[in-house]
Amino acid sequence: MAITRVLKIQMLFAGLVLAGLTTSSQAGKPAIPAQNAIDGLPVVPLFELLEAEQVDAKLVHKDEASGNLFVDNKFGKPINVQMPEAFVGVHVLNQGFFDNQNQNSQGSGQSQGGQTTGGGASNNSQNGPGIFSVPPGKVVRIPVKTVCLEHGRPTPASRMEYRIFPVERFSRNPALFELLTAVADGKHSQKVAQAAAWHMASDKSWKQLTDMKFRRLGGLPDRREFTQNQLAAARKLAEKSQLLAEKKSKSRDDSPVTESVVARREVSAR
Repeated sequence: MAITRVLKIQMLFAGLVLAGLTTSSQAGKPAIPAQNAIDGLPVVPLFELLEAEQVDAKLVHKDEASGNLFVDNKFGKPINVQMPEAFVGVHVLNQGFFDNQNQNSQGSGQSQGGQTTGGGASNNSQNGPGIFSVPPGKVVRIPVKTVCLEHGRPTPASRMEYRIFPVERFSRNPALFELLTAVADGKHSQKVAQAAAWHMASDKSWKQLTDMKFRRLGGLPDRREFTQNQLAAARKLAEKSQLLAEKKSKSRDDSPVTESVVARREVSAR
């Protein structure tokens, strides 16, 4: 009986490993690193390609802090892709709970899926910010950095299927977009970025974040989630993101209205 039980456990473990490999390679297609952009081909934003169903994209988390975005070329021809500066990753169980007003679905209580995450890929490509190509019929792998946005939901894991969406589908707060671009660049520690993200996206006060603890096994005393130094840095990051969003908003308001913009507005009004 003991031997049989061990064999069953080994078979189950092997099945889980195989399932993980299948997920990470897009259902049997081996993933390759992102390719250099191809001269002469137009560069198309990733979300436009997703909407046109010319590519498929799945986010596979290693943990709450990192993962890989797998982009599958369905078009039949090579494509130059422009990565967004930031995105949100949504567990498939939660996708039906975005409303039409682009409001954050936090706290709706309607879904038991994993936390929505946010982040992006580091924009340090030699071809430009986040520009790469995908050969026809191939899947490329883009390493990404992320943080959790919905405190209280399950932590993302590799077994959970995630899709990506524009940040404004999750939140109207432009400062969150700026925060997530900072997460993508990886210039701040995970703890600092996480505290700032929960403050901004989950409405956690700085006092709540200060008091937040996690339980340790084996009878060890609980430990604070964030140190005072981490929270001080998170405050600065949140404030910087807010100021940057306000600066960009003012810059757009002060921009002169060109003839081409007027023409587009007239066409839209017809």
